[in-house]
Amino acid sequence: FILNNTWATDAVYKVLDNEDIKNQYGYFTQADLEKIWSNRRYRSKRPQLLALMENFQLCFALKDRKEKTWLAPQLLPVEAPPYEWNEQQNLEIRYRYAFMPKGLLSRFFVRMNRYVHDLDKAWKSGVFLQREHTDAFVRETYGSKEIVVKVRGAHPKELMTLIAEEFDKMNGSYGEKLRVEKFIPCACKVCKNNSKPHFFRYKNLKSRKEAGKQTIECDRKPFEDVSVLGLLSDVFVEEVKKTAQDLEVNTSRGLKTIELFLASSSELEAERRAIEIWLGRENKQWVKKGIFFHLNIWEDFLDSISITRKQDDYNEKVLRSDIFISLFGTKVGKYTEEEFDTAFGSFLDGGKPKYIYTFFQEAEMNITKIDEVQFLNYKRFEKEIRKAGHFTNYFKTTEGLILQLKQQLDKILEEMR
Repeated sequence: FILNNTWATDAVYKVLDNEDIKNQYGYFTQADLEKIWSNRRYRSKRPQLLALMENFQLCFALKDRKEKTWLAPQLLPVEAPPYEWNEQQNLEIRYRYAFMPKGLLSRFFVRMNRYVHDLDKAWKSGVFLQREHTDAFVRETYGSKEIVVKVRGAHPKELMTLIAEEFDKMNGSYGEKLRVEKFIPCACKVCKNNSKPHFFRYKNLKSRKEAGKQTIECDRKPFEDVSVLGLLSDVFVEEVKKTAQDLEVNTSRGLKTIELFLASSSELEAERRAIEIWLGRENKQWVKKGIFFHLNIWEDFLDSISITRKQDDYNEKVLRSDIFISLFGTKVGKYTEEEFDTAFGSFLDGGKPKYIYTFFQEAEMNITKIDEVQFLNYKRFEKEIRKAGHFTNYFKTTEGLILQLKQQLDKILEEMR
């Protein structure tokens, strides 16, 4: 659809500037939107206007609400509510800005909404996240132009990596004019248990690593040398993302590259990212055996203009893949189904991909909140692929999904020997 920029902007700010919505601290329902966009010029475009607000990361839909509700985080309370955070055994990073873009944390809130934990503890400048028995506390200190991220729990590096990637993407979206630096705390004996440790510039650590420098000196007495690799690997999971040039290097070194295509709808973004991180770690071991798995997912494609329809570009990549994996949650996306049909049709004709795996999430569903059309389409698709003779897999947790994938990839490697 096409919307006049000024007209659409006016419509959006009718919601964000509405006194009732402000008094509700950013929470609004369909009834609120019907009231705010009651004018005839907005009435027929309500779904598109709401989609516009979601696409521009101004709001997101809440789950597990009796009445469908959205939240615009920028309207949350200014004052922090009472909260508790255990400062022991935290991983920490900081982003420092010459000038912090307004609404940065609100955008992050929307982008990471599936991990948001305990909305009652959230405020305009702070949010708590939770993923796989791991907690994160993200806080904006607008006065000091700083974002502070603290993570603790079972898998802190994985969650910290996901959070840092989101901030890096957002920072990058502002272009080169945005002056921002990422900092990692020192882990020397003096700083490790200090509430105010020395912080190293992330780019300096990366430069030293690339130059082969193994240590860096802390600025605090007694100026202890600290491992550069240790500082980086203690905070982040190093993902293996190979460009076309990297793949050529792998081939020249005698590595066999296996192309793997991962398809899923946006609701399973967390599972996609977890697979990406896991595969990066596993590749370090497989490379020693002469094997490299190259993962293709939709985030890796450039948003550039294509002569063909963009989905055709995805489908072409599917047909070049050795392994095709599709994930389904509570719905079947139009394009994910198309990618599966493309892969399965080629498989039946004896072409690529040679291996196809389909995973359905066994999630608890609230019947009152399920979109009936989407659910029926989901069950139709599940029934059709079983009828076609394709074996389906099911998973309840991300760990269970990755375990099944590892078992299947190990079998494939056995066959290739």
